[in-house]
Amino acid sequence: MNQEASTQRVGIAVDAVLGATVFFIGDTLDRRPGCDGAACDFVQSPSVARETAMEEYRWLLLEHGLRNRRTVSIREISEPERVHYPFWVAYFKKRGSYDFKTVDAVSGEVQGIKMRKVFLAAFRQMARQH
Repeated sequence: MNQEASTQRVGIAVDAVLGATVFFIGDTLDRRPGCDGAACDFVQSPSVARETAMEEYRWLLLEHGLRNRRTVSIREISEPERVHYPFWVAYFKKRGSYDFKTVDAVSGEVQGIKMRKVFLAAFRQMARQH
């Protein structure tokens, strides 16, 4: 049986603060110029972000291929572009100190422990700027 090879574009975003968190984003993301709120600097270089995206996507493809008994590979990866991705941050008092929760401003999903390190690093960076 001859299986026709198909090509699919996948959007991948790497956090530019720690370079440790990878997001898979859909084609429906509405891109707008500029940044309306507070933003932190890009610490990761485009080449490091590109390598991180490739490595994480390779692992995802391997896992998917093993589960579905299919071989999937990456044909090419485009040049990275800088994008500011919006999050809402809520501060609140908890047992005598302050804490925060973050919400993805696009999907509305509350961010978990994986993103906490990224936001703490971003807050430190923005505090140094002021």
